Amino acid sequence: MPRLKVTRVVRQDSSGSTAIFTEYLSKNSTTWANTGGTGKQIKWKGDVMAAVSTAGVTEALKATPGAISYISFDRVLRDGLSAVSLRNKAGQFIAPSETAFQAAVKASAINKSESLTASLVDMDGAGVWPIVDLTYILLDNAPKSNARATASAKFFYWAFLKGDTMIKGTGFAALPTEIQARVIRKLSEIKPQDGRPLNFTRHPQEGLFSAYGPALKIGVAPLPIGFVHVFALHPHAEDQL
Repeated sequence: MPRLKVTRVVRQDSSGSTAIFTEYLSKNSTTWANTGGTGKQIKWKGDVMAAVSTAGVTEALKATPGAISYISFDRVLRDGLSAVSLRNKAGQFIAPSETAFQAAVKASAINKSESLTASLVDMDGAGVWPIVDLTYILLDNAPKSNARATASAKFFYWAFLKGDTMIKGTGFAALPTEIQARVIRKLSEIKPQDGRPLNFTRHPQEGLFSAYGPALKIGVAPLPIGFVHVFALHPHAEDQL
């Protein structure tokens, strides 16, 4: 190993990344579970470099030799950072990848039950990357406007039909097909107040973007659309090892 000071870069602001990372630490370290804490914003012990936002963490990593942090995999790919391999619950050292993220969801209660909100952290299974989280959308369960709700549902229906190809190589991973089918069924549970059903599966390519408006609201159960989190190092860390 190079003789470099290890600098921990952490999120200063409230962050879902911090919540998932500290959940992972708590599941793998009794000491951390008892003293470190979990949540979107914690009081870090020892010397750390605090940065605001994902972009701030990325810049701190790139500018600081010996830096290490937790960040979404899309930023690792986009900014040329180095990702570490982690030992998963099955004892395998796994590098982050779309396949490893999908293995996590397949090993989770989301795949094995009707839950769409179960944790994906530290799943037990072959090829699983252990720090994974879902991204959700929230849609009104009883919208006032059938037209706006239909436009929103059409957009997300189209996204599930076309998104698997479009998302490749971005650092995010598409949900397994069987989970996507359950999410689409959730869309059909939206009941506009005028009593008419949503016809979002007919001609999904028509009028999606022109009709799409700010119709996202908290209402129905959260619908998952993708997932990923990784550790990242200073971009030239591999050259120093």
